[in-house]
Amino acid sequence: SVAMVFGLPLGRAIGLAVGWRMTFACVGVVGAALAIYMAAIFPPIPAGERFGLRQLPGLFRNRALLTVYVSTLLVATGYYTAYSYIDPYLAQVARLDAGTATMALTVFGAAGLAGSLLFSRAYDAHRLPFLGTALAGLSAALLLLNVAAPFAAGIFGILALWGACNTAFGIAFQAEIIRYTRPDEASVAVALYSGIFNLGIGSGSFFGGMVSTAFSLSNIGLAGGVLAAVGSVVCLVGLAHAGRTAE
Repeated sequence: SVAMVFGLPLGRAIGLAVGWRMTFACVGVVGAALAIYMAAIFPPIPAGERFGLRQLPGLFRNRALLTVYVSTLLVATGYYTAYSYIDPYLAQVARLDAGTATMALTVFGAAGLAGSLLFSRAYDAHRLPFLGTALAGLSAALLLLNVAAPFAAGIFGILALWGACNTAFGIAFQAEIIRYTRPDEASVAVALYSGIFNLGIGSGSFFGGMVSTAFSLSNIGLAGGVLAAVGSVVCLVGLAHAGRTAE
């Protein structure tokens, strides 16, 4: 969440000043420095219980886990259908100047901190209602993006809702994975979640590009919102069923 607060506007500022390629170069240099630092500073830790490849099919027979994975792909694809193109959207559709757009993205990142805080306060006592609210808020933010676009205050409000719900659902999904797996499975299950989320990033960027080319840049929120809403329904129905089965 902190990285979203500082990384988004800082990366955008670097891109505006010296070109977007230098933004990637800076990330690469910082990433390499951090890898060296972590290798030097962290002590070695003993390996946990080994997870064999023969156990992998069992993860996909776990209906709750499969529900989370399918939902992750749909929601992440919907999210990144719009988010991948949020910078040109703010400039061309919402008509924000460069400084205001950077401030709007800072609000998006800061709202992620609020989403983390809400998770820590509410998730344990209200699992499915919390998850449902986060997914509904994310879907609504995408679907209402165009409605808010003509108004600067509306865009700021939508980005705040989007940022908070994005962080909340991402953490909640990981908590659900840990809930429905054994300790020896959890790290592999979360790693699969991360890979599926990254697949959603790529497919969302691809789908958003297709929507922008075939229709209009203004349609990315609607297209992404529909996918996120479908993923939300799949998630809530599937996890509610898994919970009844477990009981």
